[in-house]
Amino acid sequence: MTEFAAEHVGVEDTLPGPCPVCGSRVGVRFPTAFVCARCEWRWGDVPDGDLAPRGSTSCTTCGCATTSATG
Repeated sequence: MTEFAAEHVGVEDTLPGPCPVCGSRVGVRFPTAFVCARCEWRWGDVPDGDLAPRGSTSCTTCGCATTSATG
């Protein structure tokens, strides 16, 4: 049982690039994959088209995605 737990503990590390969902550069490295430390998106997975682009927020009037100036 100890070997199983040791194989599944993640190590904090920088992602190979910014997370396509939230823009974070901090990730958690597992034996099988990288995961974003902020939003837990699996590195290498492509976001669906209906996700708002990184740095965007939702409009308070209608809910459409608007890109922030700092994004």
